[in-house]
Amino acid sequence: MEDQKIMNHLELISRINYLKLEKFKQEEEIINSYKELVVSLNPLSILKESINKRTENRDEKVDLLKIGMNTVANFFINRYWGKNRGIKGLISSALIELISITFINENTSKILLGISKLMRRKPVKEDYY
Repeated sequence: MEDQKIMNHLELISRINYLKLEKFKQEEEIINSYKELVVSLNPLSILKESINKRTENRDEKVDLLKIGMNTVANFFINRYWGKNRGIKGLISSALIELISITFINENTSKILLGISKLMRRKPVKEDYY
C-alpha cells in the first residue's frame, strides 16, 4: 500500500476515486477467479480434460465414445427390461443389448452429430398475446 500525503480536498477526491477503481478491479478479479474455480471443479470438465489429455488420436476418442454410449445403453436396458426378471427378461435384455450395440457401433457419427445439434439448438421463444 502506498503512503501518500494528501494536502487538499482535490487530492482527497482523486485518491478516493482511485481506490474505488482499484476496489472494482479487484472484485472483478475475485469473481473471475471464483468462476474459473467452479468450472475447474466440475466433474464433467475434469473427465473431459483427462480424456483429452490421454487420447490424442481421434480414433481413440471415437472408441471411448462408443464404449461410453454402449455402457449407458446397457445400463438403461438392464434397468427397464432387467436381467433379474426371469427368463423372458434375460432373453429380451440380451437381444436388445445386441441390437443396441450393433446400432451404436454402426451409427456413432450420426448419433454424435444429432446430440451436438440438440446441444446447440436455441430454445424457441413463443409470443404470448
